[in-house]
Amino acid sequence: MAEEMNQSVQGQSALVFGKIPLNSILPSRFQMRKVFDEEYIAGLAESIKVNGLQVPIKVWRVPVPDKLPEGIVPCTAPDGSKYCNEQIYGECRVRSAKLAGLTDIDALTAMGMTEKQAMVAVAIENVNRKDLHFLDEAGCFKVMLDGGLTQVEIAKAVGNGRTPNYIYQSLKILELAEPVKEKSRRRDFSRSNAMELTRLPKEQQEKAFDIAISREMSMMETRKLVDRMLANPGQSAEEAARHTAGGQAKNAKTRVVSGFKFQPKAGKGGGTEVTGFIPDGMSEADADKVFGESLHNWNAEHEAKLKEAQDKKTALEAAAKSLGDKETAFKQASEKIEHLESAVKSLEKAGSDAGDKKREVEELKKQQKTLADEIKELKKTVRATTVNREKRKVAGGGKVKKQNGLDEQETKTILQTQDFVVEQIKKNMEQGQSNNNGIDGGKKDEEDKILSGSAQDTKNAQADKLLNDPKEQKKLEEQAQKAGMSVEDFKKHLKKLWGL
Repeated sequence: MAEEMNQSVQGQSALVFGKIPLNSILPSRFQMRKVFDEEYIAGLAESIKVNGLQVPIKVWRVPVPDKLPEGIVPCTAPDGSKYCNEQIYGECRVRSAKLAGLTDIDALTAMGMTEKQAMVAVAIENVNRKDLHFLDEAGCFKVMLDGGLTQVEIAKAVGNGRTPNYIYQSLKILELAEPVKEKSRRRDFSRSNAMELTRLPKEQQEKAFDIAISREMSMMETRKLVDRMLANPGQSAEEAARHTAGGQAKNAKTRVVSGFKFQPKAGKGGGTEVTGFIPDGMSEADADKVFGESLHNWNAEHEAKLKEAQDKKTALEAAAKSLGDKETAFKQASEKIEHLESAVKSLEKAGSDAGDKKREVEELKKQQKTLADEIKELKKTVRATTVNREKRKVAGGGKVKKQNGLDEQETKTILQTQDFVVEQIKKNMEQGQSNNNGIDGGKKDEEDKILSGSAQDTKNAQADKLLNDPKEQKKLEEQAQKAGMSVEDFKKHLKKLWGL
């Protein structure tokens, strides 16, 4: 709204964006703000050092004043004329930029603006600030009024719920006595209280202000004080205050607010308690006689209820804390249960796997025993064959005769392969023992297949596995060569010897 009103008062004034020297900027002659937050300005300066200036200021060009302020350096226009830049808004940013050590600043320059337009633009810009004192706000309205706007136009321009009557009241506040306006800036005195004082003659306003401040009067209490002073012109302000619901002085032990008497409580707890009530027009002594006993009883009942409420609050806080502790314990217990359930499942699975492995080991042990018996029988056969061979060789004059279905070549093959067979059976037994510690899926499936068949199938499978093992091919080839046979014939002969 402020920018729209600026445009309306500036007409078709062009805005030019660019950097301008900080030392060419003059403070606005129409600035109504008298107090600036130095802490905010210092903080903004630190922000500018890090992030730079985020929002440009706004200025308009003015002739160089006769008395140039210290540190101000005029600019030179293209035609050679000198000028300065006067602020419309952004004074805090200008101050912060200087603190940050900048030499120039981003600005919007309103070209061709008149003094009247600048005056109204500054007023509209300032009047919408949240931290603006009500006296500064009224000063902005006065500038706009002097700039040619009516109270209705001012209300429409500033918006935010301000009515023409609000503008009128603010302008009336500017008519307060100077001491009252000066004190209002230093003390916590509201706009509504100040508005009530405007009804008094200027010579009475300061005294009424002091009484309202010392008794911390509300707007209604200030209104009653002003009403009594206007109704009794010969009565002093102090006397008028005694007959209004304005209480005693701020630092007195007993105070009266809205007709109720308060005094500090005894003990370390502090606070105040109601000790009486003084109706308008009744003396304090008469009021104490009428209301003293009932107020005493009311105070006692009030204290009892207050203590009961405090006890309930304490009990509720303790219950809430206990509930929180229990919820935390419940959550921790739930997490432990979940962890234990997971552990039980893992143990159950591990137990099942262990049972399967145990059964596999038992089957392998049976196979080992069977193989051991076969080896034993095979060794007997080999030994018997060797002895008979020697006997037949002696009897036959050096030539071994065929006996028990074995000729010399077969006996030689048995002798050549004895070590190989014994070694492979031992390896088979060792491999079965290692499977006790874990058999991979492929081997387990193969063994399950072997165990599920007949005994003959089992032997065939074992023999095939042994004879076709890639790791043993070299040894088989060596044994076959010693026996004077091909590898395939050697394998067939072995299977024949094994009864397969």
